[in-house]
Amino acid sequence: MRIALIPIESTTREIQSKLLISSELFKNGWIVILGKKKFIFDLTKLLKDCIFLDKGYSKKESEKLFINLKKRNHKIISLDEEGAIDAEGIKNLDNRYTPELFKYCSKVLFWGLKQKNHYAKTKSQKEKSIVTGHPRFHKRNKKDVNLNKSYILVCTNFGWGNNYLGDKWIVKNYQSRIKRIKDLILNDKFKLEIVKKILIELNNKKLKTVLRIHPEENTNYYKKLISANKLDNFIRLDNQNTVTECIEKSRLVIHCDSTAGLDAYLQSKKVYSFNNKKILDQSLICQLPCLVSENYNLNEIIDHKRSFIHLNHDSKINECFKNLNSQMDSIKEIVDAFNTISPKKIIKTKLKLTIVIFCLIVSIKNTLSDLIHIIIYRKKIISDLKFKGFYRYIKSKLNFKKKKWLPPRILCNNFGIWI
Repeated sequence: MRIALIPIESTTREIQSKLLISSELFKNGWIVILGKKKFIFDLTKLLKDCIFLDKGYSKKESEKLFINLKKRNHKIISLDEEGAIDAEGIKNLDNRYTPELFKYCSKVLFWGLKQKNHYAKTKSQKEKSIVTGHPRFHKRNKKDVNLNKSYILVCTNFGWGNNYLGDKWIVKNYQSRIKRIKDLILNDKFKLEIVKKILIELNNKKLKTVLRIHPEENTNYYKKLISANKLDNFIRLDNQNTVTECIEKSRLVIHCDSTAGLDAYLQSKKVYSFNNKKILDQSLICQLPCLVSENYNLNEIIDHKRSFIHLNHDSKINECFKNLNSQMDSIKEIVDAFNTISPKKIIKTKLKLTIVIFCLIVSIKNTLSDLIHIIIYRKKIISDLKFKGFYRYIKSKLNFKKKKWLPPRILCNNFGIWI
């Protein structure tokens, strides 16, 4: 049965690339169900013999999930959403590309050759491994922006020290896997202070600025920061659009050590890093995004007409990111991995109807569950509702003439089906 199940956890980060993958799979004869993570997990308990696209291994959550998937005879392909770069002092990827991952997965897809060579060690692991790159990261032609209408984009990635679930939860959840978790939290606290100073400087200079925060961060922290320092005339939050879209509309990007810096570099934008080597522990910093960035300098930012010397670090980036020159090459490699696992079969109309009914049952169940949670827990559960962006995003793109993907045949709040 050629059914692909594709879960989404963070809409603003994952939606664009997974729409393209879903569309291409459909063109190759697959039924594709793209939806909220919880929705897809529940659906796996009703369906059998599907291909599940996993977004990253976590010992605490993945072990149980993978066992349940195997009980229903599902096959697993792993494409880690955070599988590109790491900080030397954390080595978080060691916890994600484990022997257990290779044990359960039919295919493990790597962003670059460097990661594959490091983690695929045995003959069996090498046979399962494919270097595909990731559709989120590829070179784009530079687009001209109106300097008077465009903005400065400040991207944060402080999910350790400003997590919406709090510091205590981070320590409890990660201390068994990451030895220096408390150091990571402290390093992020220092980053928060640096960002605060930068936002105040940009506001004082009356520079239009958009603040794009990491999906796991506490948005209220920034709302209070903007309100307390009266920054709302020139500083605004934008977590509705994807990072790529925010970068496209910006004239320059400021970050610390975020992959958003790499994305901006690939779009030929001016990129500045506020990685302060005197304050921040460099062993906890991802160095590659800093390498493609200039040091933060307010005077240079004010003089936005200054010619930008685009640093050339393509050789080092290519070690960690394959297919940078073509987004479709990456998608083709991913689709080929699906086709290798499951040869083409004819799917009967009756079976298609059953799948749609199953999806609707699970969707209604999840919607009712979310409503109950809202009533009972309110603020505690509100982060789960960030997924509403999935439906809104697709609906907003359906009228675009130049979209690269086919829209789903059926679209609901919890899922979309290409059938």
